[in-house]
Amino acid sequence: MYSAFNERNRAQRLDSMTSLLGQATSNNTRHHQPTTNNHGNTPPPFSTHQIFGIIFNCQKCYLRMMPQLMNGYWNVLYRLIKCLLELVIFVMIVASPRLRHPETGLDLCYVTDEIIATSGPSSTYPRRAYRNPTDSLVRFLDLKHGEDWAIWEFRAEGTGYPDEEVYGRIHHFPFPDHHPPPFALIPHIMASMRNWLLRNGDNWGTMEREMGNIESNDAKGKRVVVVHCKAGKGRSGTIACSFLISERGWEADKALRRFTERRMRARFGEGVSIPSQLREIDDESTLGKADSSTLPAAANDTSPPSVSSDSPFQPVISPKPWPKMFQSIFFSSADVETAIPAIILRPRNKVIIPTSDVNISIDRRAMSAYTGWTMVTSVAHVWFNAYFEGGQAYDSGVFEVDWEALDGIRGTNNRGIKALDRLKVVWRYAEAEKEPEAGAGIQVTGGRVISEPAPGEPVLESHAADWRGQEQQEHGGIDPNASSEDLLRRSL
Repeated sequence: MYSAFNERNRAQRLDSMTSLLGQATSNNTRHHQPTTNNHGNTPPPFSTHQIFGIIFNCQKCYLRMMPQLMNGYWNVLYRLIKCLLELVIFVMIVASPRLRHPETGLDLCYVTDEIIATSGPSSTYPRRAYRNPTDSLVRFLDLKHGEDWAIWEFRAEGTGYPDEEVYGRIHHFPFPDHHPPPFALIPHIMASMRNWLLRNGDNWGTMEREMGNIESNDAKGKRVVVVHCKAGKGRSGTIACSFLISERGWEADKALRRFTERRMRARFGEGVSIPSQLREIDDESTLGKADSSTLPAAANDTSPPSVSSDSPFQPVISPKPWPKMFQSIFFSSADVETAIPAIILRPRNKVIIPTSDVNISIDRRAMSAYTGWTMVTSVAHVWFNAYFEGGQAYDSGVFEVDWEALDGIRGTNNRGIKALDRLKVVWRYAEAEKEPEAGAGIQVTGGRVISEPAPGEPVLESHAADWRGQEQQEHGGIDPNASSEDLLRRSL
């Protein structure tokens, strides 16, 4: 049908041009009928003046018919240009907050002369159209650094390319997007990066380099570390700053400032902006200042908290209802006039988790009086490590955080309607000899520590997620549709 329509349009355009051409010819010959000269010979049918007039009129006819003749071609060209412009605009939206490499235009930067941060490359369309093509990234690294580069990736959702495309020169430490890494995983990441750089012989460098005073990006001849997650921002920035703090002696604020300056455009926000990731960088700084490379046993297990689906909490104080419409809110004091509205929850049974990485998620729902539907009005969560949060070390502590300091949806500050003013978590370490009923398959140990692997020692790595982002649960892969906790559990 489409072909027949085009043929009919083409025939109509040719008929129109033929009629116009005939009209132009007749206009030039109407008053110039052939006559016989003095010699009895018939002159040529057209004089030079007539020929030029016909050519001129044909040009006018061509110009008048141009839009019709070229309509189909211009339409195709217009659609092609429109698609290209939309793609360019989409690429600008995706990468606009981040600085691009000035020479190649790739979405990467040199944080220091030995750390490169980049967004996750891709080998398949449509992602490679708006992200770094894997072959282009590899070509750049080969040109600038030869064989002296290796990749550390942190994508629990899949890398987007097979290991073979980067010569297998890749280390996998995946953890969920918009979340901090399990703290016990950081020593292994730091050790693997340090071992790679140390094998070059001269990569410890001078004190100037360790303190970040070298500004040159020319790292040719020296080994470099390439870190990437999805956007090369939150997860990559957390690891890059942790390395500068733990292995190069930088202050936390200086490391964060350097990453922002090198990775982000001016006035486009911070490089690392998610509160839980910033909290983890502060914890790394605290550990570095303590001159310790060991963590307590409870901080070493990288498994996520496991709590029964049935709510193990109940109010501490006898219920004293606030307004009748809020039957679930209770006071922490019997004096209604002076009490501060609060919800105090205590587990019915002891909740023991085998890790010091704790995630508190808040989900507030409201039911519509008209439709009866339940709508989520508030969503927020927070990660903290009990080892670094208040109280007596190795014993107990209190973690407090304001609503504004909680993590929002997908790493943003969007938490919905304010559900609370402040959250406080009181905890203590369980002791094996005093908690025989811990049970539930959880073994609580005391006093066991983990050390950062020494130079040259083998380093534990995590299971790589399927690079295509597909579900491979039977083979220990990572389901991209699973919850953050499930992703974390399956990635370690």
